[in-house]
Amino acid sequence: MGEVVAQIGPTLIAGVKTGALALGEGETVSLARKFFGIGGLDKFLSVLISTVKTIIPTIILTFILPTLAMTYAPTLANRQWINGLFWQAFPVYGAICQRLLGLLVKDTTEQDRISNPEADMKYLRRAYWFAAIFGGAANLLLLTFGAGAVWTLLNFKDLKAAKKTPVSWLTIVGALVGGTLVAGPGATMAGMWAWREEILANSADRKKVVKKA
Repeated sequence: MGEVVAQIGPTLIAGVKTGALALGEGETVSLARKFFGIGGLDKFLSVLISTVKTIIPTIILTFILPTLAMTYAPTLANRQWINGLFWQAFPVYGAICQRLLGLLVKDTTEQDRISNPEADMKYLRRAYWFAAIFGGAANLLLLTFGAGAVWTLLNFKDLKAAKKTPVSWLTIVGALVGGTLVAGPGATMAGMWAWREEILANSADRKKVVKKA
C-alpha cells in the first residue's frame, strides 16, 4: 500500500496544483471545471479564494448602498434614476465589482487546494451571518411598518365609524400603498397621520359653525 501511495502521490499532488491529471501517452483529465474551454475565461468564471473574500464588500457596494440612496433620495426623479441605473442592474455591477475587488486581496487558491482545502469556509460563514443579520433587519423593518399600517387603518376605521370622513376605504388604502411605493414607509406614516389630524380639525370646525348657527 505504501509503495502505491509513493508512486501515485506525486502525480496526484501535481494534478491538484495544475488542475489536470496526467494519465500517460499524452492523455489528461481535467480536475477543474471548464465552462467554455478557454483558459482565461474559465479562470475568470471559476470560484477563487479572492472572490469569496469579497462577497460582503460587493453586496454592500452594489446592493445596500444603492438601496439606501434610493430610499433617501430627495426627489422622485432621483429615486427613479438610481433605481434604473444602479439598483435594478446590481447583479451585473456585483459580478464586475467582485472581480475588481478580488484584484486588491491576496488570492491563495493554488496553495489552499492542498494545504488548506477549507480556507474559504471562514469567509463563507461571515457571508452567511451577514446575510442572516441583514435579512432579519429588513424583516423587522417590514414587521414594524406592517404594525404601523394596521394601527393607521384602525384609526381611520374609528373616523369612519364616527362619520367624521366620507373618504372611501379604496382611497385610504390606495393612499397608504401608493405613498409607500413613492415616498417610502416613514413619509407615508407621517402623511397618513397628518391627514387624520386634518380630518379631526375640520370636523371640530364644522361643529363650531353648527353651534353658532
